[in-house]
Amino acid sequence: MSEAKTRLDKVYQARNPEQLRESYQAWAAHYENDLVGEMGYDKPDRVGQVVVEYLPAPSRLLDVGCGTGLVGDYLHRHGFTDITGLDFCEGMLAQARQRNIYLDLLSMDLGLPLTLTSDHFDGVVGVGVFTEGHAAPPACENSCAWCARQG
Repeated sequence: MSEAKTRLDKVYQARNPEQLRESYQAWAAHYENDLVGEMGYDKPDRVGQVVVEYLPAPSRLLDVGCGTGLVGDYLHRHGFTDITGLDFCEGMLAQARQRNIYLDLLSMDLGLPLTLTSDHFDGVVGVGVFTEGHAAPPACENSCAWCARQG
């Protein structure tokens, strides 16, 4: 079994948020090479294409579970310059910071009420975060509530 597959398996074997955070922290430096390079993970680009099709740039976006910034990078290359990223793993946020494309990157648990400096967003994007063992059930409501607010 490849190291990439081992790291991915460890994420899905996590039994609680702390184990999940630790798994991502250990994976952060290899994440993109493993998923995109070795496994051909194309979801950030595919989701980005949908956002570009339906939401005009430069809309204000909230990237929940932003990880290393894969979808943010795609969106930035397509004219989106007002992107706030949230993730619960500092190692992943550190990788995203190196891209210099986010207006703000914040460490937050999506299952808890979000405290953001922006008063609203035009759209919310999340790739790979609404999957087995990841974001808690309130995460979708907590994230989407920021689109309902009037700026």
